[in-house]
Amino acid sequence: MKINVMKWAAPALILGSVFFAACSGKHPGFEEKNGMYYKIIPSANPTNKVADSGSVYKLKMSYGTPDTLWFNSANNGLLELPYQKAAYKGDINEALTMLKEGDSAVFILQADSFFMHTRRMPEVPELFKKDNAVYFYVKLAKIVSAQELTSIRNAKMADFKAKATTAFQNFLQKNYPKAKAQDNGLYVIVQKKGHGKRAKKGDYANVDFSVSNLAGRVFFDTRKSKIPQDIEIGRLYDTKGFTEGLSQMRVGEEAVFVVPGDLALGDQGRPGMLEPYEGLKYWVRLNKTQSKAQYEAAQKKKREEEAKALEKLKKQEAATLAKYIKNNNINIKPTASGLYFIEKVKGTGKQAQAGKKVKVHYKGTLLDGTPFDSSYDRNTPFEFTLGAKQVIEGWDEAIAMMKEGGKAEIILPSKIAYGARSAGAVIKPYSPLKFEVELIEVGE
Repeated sequence: MKINVMKWAAPALILGSVFFAACSGKHPGFEEKNGMYYKIIPSANPTNKVADSGSVYKLKMSYGTPDTLWFNSANNGLLELPYQKAAYKGDINEALTMLKEGDSAVFILQADSFFMHTRRMPEVPELFKKDNAVYFYVKLAKIVSAQELTSIRNAKMADFKAKATTAFQNFLQKNYPKAKAQDNGLYVIVQKKGHGKRAKKGDYANVDFSVSNLAGRVFFDTRKSKIPQDIEIGRLYDTKGFTEGLSQMRVGEEAVFVVPGDLALGDQGRPGMLEPYEGLKYWVRLNKTQSKAQYEAAQKKKREEEAKALEKLKKQEAATLAKYIKNNNINIKPTASGLYFIEKVKGTGKQAQAGKKVKVHYKGTLLDGTPFDSSYDRNTPFEFTLGAKQVIEGWDEAIAMMKEGGKAEIILPSKIAYGARSAGAVIKPYSPLKFEVELIEVGE
């Protein structure tokens, strides 16, 4: 039996279908219900345990045709699937409710319903079109009830909390042995006294800070970006511990906040970053404070200045582009969109067309020659679907004018590039751009 495990057929599938009735002539030996066929092999050691709301199935599952497996969970251990009510008659969720803990079964579902309704795929895979049937092979190892799940989670959280508490105390003993906890468990260790006014609820504080776990992994640091944050005092920002500590600071003060798990991310943690109840360390400097009215006035002034700067860049663009065209003796006329297409090598292969995959090598610069990107540097051509708005407008237009093997220089006014927005550190608003492009391949 060959196995064809597709990338989309992930272990976290929400599945559907199978049912009772008399034996069917269409699938001898199977019973039928709601258009789906099933054969259940009861457990040799039945528990009579069935799933209900909040339960989780732990099972082995594979599915495909009688001679080809499309998905097989065997290499991934037991799948864990939440109990769900049937979305339609004869779906996999209804099928699974027919099983008791320890049962095995074969279900034959309607392929079009499973793939297009349950899996929400645009069409039925070719393998299943002929018979419109998908065979499921299921071994239900265990049903975990909502109550059991709660007990398991509580035990796990208690373990996380115990370990986090020990790590928190060890960190304090090693780094801040004389620090005193506040009533809520927060530690605020002042490293540089401030002499300005104390932060007041509702005011806006301009703050530099870093945040790390207790092992020293830094998640964020305004000093690296050189962009301090404006934070409203008293409004929750990042964590309860940070919000509370900031409200106690004076202008000019620098402090370390050691935040216990309850005041950090609690029992949620943050996958890949912080375990439940894990503590955090902040370094904080309060640069200045201002009232809400002052802050809003400053923001309004900033927006007005940015708008003026944008308008200036917008007016400069036409002159910048005209000067480049004149100085480089470019005599071709632009297209209606403003694109300048200068063919360097005429392609002899397939014509690029909307809807086709294309591979393109390119080098992008500002008109003054400042580079901002190059696929040549990565030695990997860029692949995209032409005309699908996966690239800037000028690219869709220019590449459609080329054949495989062709090379061109294209000059794009900002209206068919990035317009009024920046892109990366080099491309400013209203920047005309130049690309050297080479059409490597036109696919399907």
